[in-house]
Amino acid sequence: KSAKLYQKIWTKQGAPLVVTSQAQQAKIAGQVADKYGNGIVVDVGMRYGEPSIADVLHKFQQQGVDNLVVLPLYPQYAGPTTASTFDAVTRELQKWRYVPSLHFINSYHGNSQYIGALANTVGEHINEHGKPNKLILSYHGMPELFHQWGDPYYDFCQITTDLLKEELLTRELGLSNDDFVMTFQSRFGKAKWLQPYTDETLATLAKTGNKHIAIISPAFSADCLETLEELEHENRNVFIQAGGEQYHYIAALNERNDHINALVNVLAPTLNSLQ
Repeated sequence: KSAKLYQKIWTKQGAPLVVTSQAQQAKIAGQVADKYGNGIVVDVGMRYGEPSIADVLHKFQQQGVDNLVVLPLYPQYAGPTTASTFDAVTRELQKWRYVPSLHFINSYHGNSQYIGALANTVGEHINEHGKPNKLILSYHGMPELFHQWGDPYYDFCQITTDLLKEELLTRELGLSNDDFVMTFQSRFGKAKWLQPYTDETLATLAKTGNKHIAIISPAFSADCLETLEELEHENRNVFIQAGGEQYHYIAALNERNDHINALVNVLAPTLNSLQ
């Protein structure tokens, strides 16, 4: 099923997530070199896919890396994403006879430059397409039980939402407090997941007279299957079939310069400490 969905979003360059991640890597490496010199190697590894985290770590091992900085590109920490990345890194390092110093950045959900970059995309969209009836902030879903067990993901999503709302309300975009809706997408199985659900919310909004919506997914640093297929196509159909008229997906931050600036800013405290 996933393979068929990937075929819909595949490009001539390959999988959008890989292509975008490589573009992000190149830009981050350029900024890091300009700021800190050429002594810092920047590479990208995939939690699921190629190049794998283990492959990239092997390259670093061959290069004699003494200090390893890991930045998972999941803005809001979650056990299934950020923590599993830590597991993958440490699982590989356990095989090494010499283990480098490890610096793991676990979240950047409240970074001011990240929030500013998100606000920029929303502002640019509204200037081009007009103010929507509602702005949906759709985050990747997670079983509600995980939150009950202490996973802070939901709370971090709420912080991102509150900060983005606060930033957007300072800009002259015509938005009001009631225009923002936080939802969760991509649920699987029969368990209860974090709510409200994106698809159900979209249907309800359309049926209650909200004919024009814009949707953004702050949890994704790069466009992928969950945004390009699920948000751009599946949820568009849900909204239109329920009576909606204008549906706009606002792209992920991808390799935008303000996003790259934000990621370098997230890295800066750790990199500065290593100088």
